[in-house]
Amino acid sequence: MRIARNELLVRLLNSISGEIDTQRQKYLRIPIEQWAQMMKNHELILKYIIEKNPRKASDAMFRDVLNGIVILGMDEENKLGLRESYEELLSSMEDA
Repeated sequence: MRIARNELLVRLLNSISGEIDTQRQKYLRIPIEQWAQMMKNHELILKYIIEKNPRKASDAMFRDVLNGIVILGMDEENKLGLRESYEELLSSMEDA
């Protein structure tokens, strides 16, 4: 970046480098077994997308997001609120 003399980009990346490092550390602590399960989840999502099954793909994506929230430590109350919001969104999409 410095070689390209893009000072704005250099300043931007410097300003978020601490957050990037924090996120990287969280992911480095995930056990290999959970990484393997996450990869299986992503393969399943891709399978449903290829099969053009949006409902199953959406549900699999949501379960994957919830799994990530659990792994990274979001509390149960916030997770349940997220599920309720998701169900409301799906319902409104089906009504439209």
